[in-house]
Amino acid sequence: MPNKYVDCDGHVMEKVDEMISYVGEPFKTTGHMNPRRMLPSLDRFHTPRLEERKPGTFDPNVGPEKWLQFLEKTGLESSVLYPTEGLAYGQVAFPPWAVAYARAYNDWLHAKYLKFSPRLKGIALIPLQEVPAAVTELRRAVKDLGMVGAMLPSNGLNPHLSAKHFWPVYEEAAKLDCALAVHGGCYGDLGFNTYTVFPATRALGMPVPSPSPPPA
Repeated sequence: MPNKYVDCDGHVMEKVDEMISYVGEPFKTTGHMNPRRMLPSLDRFHTPRLEERKPGTFDPNVGPEKWLQFLEKTGLESSVLYPTEGLAYGQVAFPPWAVAYARAYNDWLHAKYLKFSPRLKGIALIPLQEVPAAVTELRRAVKDLGMVGAMLPSNGLNPHLSAKHFWPVYEEAAKLDCALAVHGGCYGDLGFNTYTVFPATRALGMPVPSPSPPPA
């Protein structure tokens, strides 16, 4: 029996014009939504490397069809898909929007990717800005949408991920037997905001905000 391998950190490119149709009330009818941006920007901390990028190495229009082609080409069994713009999700300060965006993103990911092929697995966003809602959304994402777990932003949330405040989410994940995956990618307020060299922000931006025990 040949070994089977899984890509455990794939990323989708969110399409605002598609996702906006999944946003529910009260935001759907307010008329104040910006169709160009739904989350805080990552740009300040992803310093450009244009001189290293060769033509054809980056395609912002990658969708489920190309993901499946990639799996076939590489012989991978499946890929677990994370957001890209959503790496800044921990920076959302308004809990009602965090709840609405998580539901919209999860519904969009399910409709566009998970329904396309069972080889594409979903990692949900859950609104840790409002813990009871995060528990509810985690349960919905796993039980109703078939996702394999949820992403925990490594930066932006208050208090820290290790705080007892978040334990109900972890208890629910244990009941559901699903994954909770901490993911970096948004590097604000970590003490190196002025770095302009990509390797420096990258090298520190992943390990520095990683979960650690709360102070005694």
